[in-house]
Amino acid sequence: MKGFILLIALIVLGFKGFTLVTISTTTAKKDEVICLCCGPTDPAKQPLWIVNGKVISSISLSALNPNYIETMNVAKDRELLTKYGTSAKNGVIEITLKKNIKLHSMAKILSKNRIDLGSRKLPIYSNNALIVGDSIFLPSDKKIKAVIVEANRNADNRGKHLVISATK
Repeated sequence: MKGFILLIALIVLGFKGFTLVTISTTTAKKDEVICLCCGPTDPAKQPLWIVNGKVISSISLSALNPNYIETMNVAKDRELLTKYGTSAKNGVIEITLKKNIKLHSMAKILSKNRIDLGSRKLPIYSNNALIVGDSIFLPSDKKIKAVIVEANRNADNRGKHLVISATK
């Protein structure tokens, strides 16, 4: 009965999905069951994400390796509205990265590597992953070695793209 009430409460609060994960090990006497809930997907209900004092988008957040996180603070109170404005009305999630992790803005990376304005509109790849938007941030424990304009190798995709290469 408690599970049913919890399910109804989560649906009313706007949660969109559930998944059930069963972990089996040879040493465990019984399987461990974990229930994961997916939060609201409505962009108007998203919290404000702050990483190292910078407001970032959820797209930037997807590039964040969980191992980079030092601390995480989830808050939803009226004081946040005075500090962050109305964008904090759905709460704030403040993340502090470990000291050796830097947060690089895409605009600064492209400018520092002297990528001309015309090329900045090209698709950008880092670690073989497409990066969407030039206003996102990339967390990295690596130093960016170069940003180059490269011709597509695939005959189906004509044109060029940017590649960000990094080194430790």
